[in-house]
Amino acid sequence: DTMESERMECDSTSPEIDPELAEQCKSEGNTAYTLKQYSKAIQCYTQAISHNPNCASFYGNRAAAYMMLDQYKNALSDAQKSISIDDGFVKGYLRAAKCQLMLGNPDLSLVWYNKVLTLQPRNTQVVEEKRQVSTVQFHLEKANQSFEKEEFRTCIYHMDRCLDISQTCVRFKTLKAEALAMSGKLDDSLIICHDIMRGDSNNCDAIFIKGLCLYYQDDTTRAHQFFQNVLRVDPDHTKARHAFRRSKQLMLKKEEGNKAFRSSEFEKAYDLYTEALSIDPKNIITNAKLYCNRGLMAQKMGEFEKGIEDCSCAIELDQKYLRAYQRRATLYQQAEQYEECVRDWKKVCEMDRTTENRQSLKEELHYINKLNSMKNVLEIGRKCVKWIVQQRIASH
Repeated sequence: DTMESERMECDSTSPEIDPELAEQCKSEGNTAYTLKQYSKAIQCYTQAISHNPNCASFYGNRAAAYMMLDQYKNALSDAQKSISIDDGFVKGYLRAAKCQLMLGNPDLSLVWYNKVLTLQPRNTQVVEEKRQVSTVQFHLEKANQSFEKEEFRTCIYHMDRCLDISQTCVRFKTLKAEALAMSGKLDDSLIICHDIMRGDSNNCDAIFIKGLCLYYQDDTTRAHQFFQNVLRVDPDHTKARHAFRRSKQLMLKKEEGNKAFRSSEFEKAYDLYTEALSIDPKNIITNAKLYCNRGLMAQKMGEFEKGIEDCSCAIELDQKYLRAYQRRATLYQQAEQYEECVRDWKKVCEMDRTTENRQSLKEELHYINKLNSMKNVLEIGRKCVKWIVQQRIASH
């Protein structure tokens, strides 16, 4: 930001035109560029421009330095300025084309490369770089198609191929981040969002995707804050508006179910949780909790098999969901499925070795051993009765 403000200040002032001094500044800029001192090079080229603002190469050189710092918007502005001064300045077209590709605009990049070919039909650099443009165009189209089909893993693959070429492209990063969020890879998505927001804290797409990740982590309150931040800046951000509406609908329906449960209206709560489950099938964490809650309602109504089924659905969605294992274990015990009960308590103890959980497992094992002992006694008694009957038959 400071560099850009300095640039604007230099461009807006009108120092004395001095072509000789401008060339000297340019020479110092070239030296700095060669030494990879790109910020210093930009300052020198800016001084050269202030002394001779109608030289295309000064803008072209500053564009090259901006590109080395991945400041492609600034570089594109300078490249276009150089072309406006000299419409035969080939380096200006080449840099504008490269900037458009790095900014995620392969179609516009192709326009500039084709312009070079009208000036220099045998330019080998253009032929090679146009291949990169075609590669990005192909994978970008495939990524967009995959996203529309909700084939998010495929979308991520194609975005990675685009980013192999346009490594700093924010547009491509946001599309990949959104696909990661939709595929459940929330931590990976958040890493990309934070990276984007370090460079642009007001990037609406990155803010939206971070809100989406929070929503899918069942952190609805914070998610709403991010969605609202986006909509304050961009009221027409369709995805943020829809996500905000859907998350509020899900939160309200879940709370209605919780309220019915607290009022001991178990059947009503069961139905409300069922309605909530239909709102957003992609919200894995929240839906796992809804299944577990519905399983509790089934338990309260004495429908143990239904409860077991719901807890199993919760575990299928979130295999680290401790409460779902605990609740299913209790339901197995009530349904007299003791081996399954013990299996779940063993899993619970593996996940959370608290005294309470170990005690629950110990009690179930003791109960099963007691049942087995009773079964053994009954089996012995059955055999004794059978032997006595056989003896009496034999004595007659």
